[in-house]
Amino acid sequence: MGNKSKHIKLSLKDQKLLNKALQIVSDNISDNMSDESFGIDELKQGLGLSRSQLHRRLQRITGLSTSLFIRSVRLNKAFEQLKEGDLPVSEVAYRTGFSSPSYFNKCFHEQYGFPPGDIHKQKTAEIDQRNIFNPKAYPVAEAGSKKGLMIKKLYFYVFAILVIITLAVILYTSINPSNKTQILRKSIAVLPFKNFSEDQENQYISDGMMEAIISTISKIGDLKVISRTSMEQYRESPKSVRKIGSELKVSYLLEGSTFQDEENIRVTVQLIDTKTDVHIWSESYDFKLVDIFDVQAQIARSIATILKSKITSDELRRIEKKPTSNMEAYDMYQKGFNYFINYLHYRQESDYYACKTIFSDVIKEDTTFAAAYVRLAELYWFRNYRSEYYSETFMDTVFFLSQKALEFDSQSSDAHKLLGQFYFETGDRRRGIIELETAITLNRNNAVAYETLGFYLNWIGKWERGIPYILKSIQLDPFSIFIPYRYCYLARAYLDLLDFNSVFKYTQRAIELGSGQNQALAFAYWINAHSNLMLGNSKEALNDLDKLAEFNKIRALRTEAEVYCHLLQDFDRGIEMYRELAIRDPDQFNYKQRYAHALWETGKYDSAKLLFEAQIIAFEKELKLGRVERNDPHYNLAGIYAFLGDHQKALDHLRQHKFTSGLEIYAEKDPLFKNLLDNQEFKRIIQKAKAEKELIRNKIEKRVATDVGL
Repeated sequence: MGNKSKHIKLSLKDQKLLNKALQIVSDNISDNMSDESFGIDELKQGLGLSRSQLHRRLQRITGLSTSLFIRSVRLNKAFEQLKEGDLPVSEVAYRTGFSSPSYFNKCFHEQYGFPPGDIHKQKTAEIDQRNIFNPKAYPVAEAGSKKGLMIKKLYFYVFAILVIITLAVILYTSINPSNKTQILRKSIAVLPFKNFSEDQENQYISDGMMEAIISTISKIGDLKVISRTSMEQYRESPKSVRKIGSELKVSYLLEGSTFQDEENIRVTVQLIDTKTDVHIWSESYDFKLVDIFDVQAQIARSIATILKSKITSDELRRIEKKPTSNMEAYDMYQKGFNYFINYLHYRQESDYYACKTIFSDVIKEDTTFAAAYVRLAELYWFRNYRSEYYSETFMDTVFFLSQKALEFDSQSSDAHKLLGQFYFETGDRRRGIIELETAITLNRNNAVAYETLGFYLNWIGKWERGIPYILKSIQLDPFSIFIPYRYCYLARAYLDLLDFNSVFKYTQRAIELGSGQNQALAFAYWINAHSNLMLGNSKEALNDLDKLAEFNKIRALRTEAEVYCHLLQDFDRGIEMYRELAIRDPDQFNYKQRYAHALWETGKYDSAKLLFEAQIIAFEKELKLGRVERNDPHYNLAGIYAFLGDHQKALDHLRQHKFTSGLEIYAEKDPLFKNLLDNQEFKRIIQKAKAEKELIRNKIEKRVATDVGL
């Protein structure tokens, strides 16, 4: 009797609704493992209820809101998968509809009372059941069950109290500025270390210590740590501590110095509060080179203790893991890394060959040095990405080097990031996303991993997730040499979403910060020119192309020819540009269907047909290889088939196209689609794409406005 009092008894009608709701959510988890977009709208449609009806009935039956009900079912599924198998936590999170492993960990801990990684350490009987929705705990009630009604009322009052408490917390948070200050209290930047050794050639030791400390404390997920590439500008800077803290939006700065006398090293560090300019902790460490890793770990633990940051057991293991036991190899690696940083900044050939040679020598000295494999893989990616893009062996070297790195350090965030890039670019996008999410799980301060994951998510049309990741990378690395590119990635994402005000805002930011970075400036001006082409603004587009031509004449020619042919109807001028482009860039092909159209319009039908046929073969090969550029070949094939009169093939490809780059609005004026403009299916496809983008824009506005730290 007492056992029954713990259950809410349901009517047959409510039980039927609950069973159907559980089935819909469960089926979604099975069918759409990586899709977190399933939500209230999809569930209400499946049940045939309005949003308010669904909320009232689920609240009455389960005591949970609709969104918490969906989340609880997902977490139940995740619990089952973790308990039954050996899948990594990030994989289970992805399979059950959580886009962020960190958010999954938080929700799982709230529901079960322990992190998901500790599931096999738990005894079933000891699992905290406070917040768990258990469908088995809802037996069917007898008609007129008073006890069931009383318990339902009790759930209602408990829920009402929780709502009041939640609203009070939200109100307090919004009016109490100290809360936001507390979030920032666990934020730190490490200034370039000073070298006090008599031999100034030992500067690489100071730089290596700085990099190692940043790398070590970055593994503490409870800390916000600014990346090294944002810190180089403060080397010998006269700016005050308060000014630097304000620019980086951090509460603490770590200053340091090194002194080396043969095998003896002294490192001095001091932690400074950026708001008060008060030195709150300092320490000196005297040690032999062989003990350098212990000192780095000790400094990280001290900082975490002072800032009251939690270090998980996994993080502690990563902090204390020594990269090598061969100090000669480590010394060589530090020298190579110095050249590596210089190469990232200045792209000098001498730096490239120096660091490549040194990292290769490091591996000869110590074949288990994981970080050396990672740096060689990064160099290879930077150097050979474009030249190998259409090769059958595209980036195989990066794959091999990344796998070697993980063989010796399975917790290497950068190695997982590189694997993620490889898988995504070679067609296994789902696995690529999982590897990149793993990289972030292993290092929540890895700005490049956030940038890369955000870039690829935007690429595949998951802008709700991608844009916040790009913003996070900017937050963690605000003065990186890559910052202009990150603003361009944001602009490109908003171009995909048809938000042209945001496009021009972010390209302007990229242009302001991109002085001296010609590739970034070229990217920004191309986005502006392309946006104006999509909008039909020929004058503005040509102005942007004049600026683009200063940095990249070939890219300017491609878009300029399209402006003259499609907006100004000057086909002779456009053909001249396409001919020049074919001479300047003979290997590039993805614009030649436009060239074919210009030939057709000037009466050169045979030449145009041959070129159209060649383009069909080229784009089909692109699809087969799986290395699809942002100008999805489905759109290009649809345009070719539409122009040649094969409307069915055109519509088939258009349905498969994931609209990006503003092509929804351009398609309606694209001359390749002129034969389809009155086709009802064509109109339906375009209007559906536009409507979807509007919904996504609204979701992103809410998410970016509410996500903590973005």
